[in-house]
Amino acid sequence: GWFLGSVVRFRRKIVELQIRRVFLDRGLKTRQECLAMVHGFYRHFGIMILENLKLYSSRKPDFDTWVAVEGEEHLKDAIDRGKGVLILGAHIGNWELAGAVMVRRGFTVATITKTAKSQLGQWLQEHLRQQTGILSYPKKNSIRGIFSGLKNNQVIVLMIDQNMTRNEGVFVDFLGYPACTLPSMITLAERSGAAVIPAAIYREDAPYRHRIVIHPPVQWQSQRENREQAILENTRLLTAIVEKMILEKPEQWLWLHKRWRTRPEDEETNPFDYHHPTPL
Repeated sequence: GWFLGSVVRFRRKIVELQIRRVFLDRGLKTRQECLAMVHGFYRHFGIMILENLKLYSSRKPDFDTWVAVEGEEHLKDAIDRGKGVLILGAHIGNWELAGAVMVRRGFTVATITKTAKSQLGQWLQEHLRQQTGILSYPKKNSIRGIFSGLKNNQVIVLMIDQNMTRNEGVFVDFLGYPACTLPSMITLAERSGAAVIPAAIYREDAPYRHRIVIHPPVQWQSQRENREQAILENTRLLTAIVEKMILEKPEQWLWLHKRWRTRPEDEETNPFDYHHPTPL
């Protein structure tokens, strides 16, 4: 982690810019606390890479000694209904490990994946998912796959903490700033009857020790009337839940990602100029 963050400085300016805007500029943390968070993120990210190398090897480690699971009864109760589950997730902790653990515990887990930019990247993505037993639905035309998976009582993980284009998303407040966000999760749940269950994984202080927290199902606003406003309100609701999960251990969120890249058309000043980032 130190090598990535301090020597290679992999996306260091992006990480610093986003942590600065979210915490320092809003008066939530001091500069020293923000710098400590930057270092904490790269330490976490480096450990995660090493963990995943073990995770994807042919000789699998014993996950039961790595991970404690809280709230698994919420997931089991939803599966017993027979209509599948949509996991409200975020790129926090070692999310790949979380999926692999739940597969080992007997759940059929699927995710939505983008096509990699290179053939090597695509091969790695497919190979790694095959090693863990996690199913994948390509992002392009994924709706059919999601409904089919839910019909087969699968657990489908949707991450709504990633940047969307204006055509894909709606703007809601996320960590203090408007962020273009995936709005379709409740629509999928309403049409399929699936439960929406928030879940996150956190790294604990000891090496190779993690905690998966599964929350009770979300109670949302019906979208059958006043559809556009209901979609916006539900997206705000889900985003607030994700925000709360991230803030439990913010140094473990994926700060490398340009979360606020898409900006509102009527915004006068862009606080996230990724071409000329403001360092800490």
